Amino acid sequence: MKVYKFGGASVKSAEALKNALEITIAEKDNLIIVVSAMGKTTNNLEIILNKYYKKIDFSDDLNNLKSYHLKIVSELFDKENQIFSEIENIFSQISDDLIKVESIENYDKKYDAIISYGELISSLILSSFLNSCNLKNELIDARKIIITDNNFRAANVNFNQTETAINKFLDFSKNKVFITQGFIGSTSDKQTTTLGREGSDYTASIIAGTLKADELVLWKDVEGIYNADPKITDNVVKLNEISFREATELAYYGAQVIHPKTAKPIMYKNVKLIVKSFVNKNSTGTTVGNFAHKISPMVPITIFKINQVLVTLSTKEFDFIDEIIFEKVFSILNLFKIKINLMQNTALNLSLCFDYNPNSFDGFINHLKQTFIFKYNTNLTLITIRHYTDDTIKNIIKDKTIKLEQKNKLNAFYLIEN
Repeated sequence: MKVYKFGGASVKSAEALKNALEITIAEKDNLIIVVSAMGKTTNNLEIILNKYYKKIDFSDDLNNLKSYHLKIVSELFDKENQIFSEIENIFSQISDDLIKVESIENYDKKYDAIISYGELISSLILSSFLNSCNLKNELIDARKIIITDNNFRAANVNFNQTETAINKFLDFSKNKVFITQGFIGSTSDKQTTTLGREGSDYTASIIAGTLKADELVLWKDVEGIYNADPKITDNVVKLNEISFREATELAYYGAQVIHPKTAKPIMYKNVKLIVKSFVNKNSTGTTVGNFAHKISPMVPITIFKINQVLVTLSTKEFDFIDEIIFEKVFSILNLFKIKINLMQNTALNLSLCFDYNPNSFDGFINHLKQTFIFKYNTNLTLITIRHYTDDTIKNIIKDKTIKLEQKNKLNAFYLIEN
């Protein structure tokens, strides 16, 4: 039994869906497909949601997004197919959900309710298309099988309930191919949640681990995992093998490799994980497993994390940065669900680097000013060089304005101005 995950790029067009069909036909028995939202749908839904909260007209954005999906289905189905009315109905639901005025305090909950439509639409289209091509499958709502708490936008999975649900709904004695959504789940009282960006990898891993799949394949728009992003860096090296621990470290620092939690559900269950290209299907890709070696070949790995903010603070009473100060600062960070990417302190100053999110940042600053003196810089990029060499550092940071730097045995970090 295998689990396939199709990322947004691999289902972004009619041609991409036809390609997904070819991949699926080659392995059509005892197969589970986890699908992401099409193309840039998640980003577009985020724009719509933010306009909704700012009371800016988003009707054109929503219509454009609907037209994008309808264009894809028009290239795959006859005009009489019910898929057209189903897509219309879903977009009517989105419009209805965005009529009622919501408080910004409910942003995370509203985010999950709206953003999840991307996966619901893409899975419906893929399932309908495969069925129309005589590849029979059952579409399963992921909210029935991925049960979480109510930590919206980064929900924690209840593995006991989830494993019971997966075994109940993904029964190969009834069907040979199942399709479900990545990234989304629900609480026990049926509220929609999401698992964090790139969460489709995590969903696929949970399913593969629970069912002890032979193989989990993440189909992406690159031929595997590289030592740098091939979209922004020249002369990259594809990694043939990488350990689960190393892949998790890279994901934690911001590499677009796999979701940081992907390894845990499968690493002790002998599930083979492969990252492959949906374009060049015959490429070997990158295998992630319980290897003694970290990566092969062993090369420095460079990760660029954009849209960073640096906050440097001190107390109004000229206090040392000690455990009490850390506790106060981290309680505020936790309140606004802010994850630190880099931290550094002196006797009197504490510097924090994290992703800039305007929805949480303003609230964080307002709380901070009650106790601390601070300054901040936005529009920064955090560069992480893992397994660095002096030459690698020299080439990467030349001519860069460095706001903060830090180095340990394995990693060198540089926060730079854009």
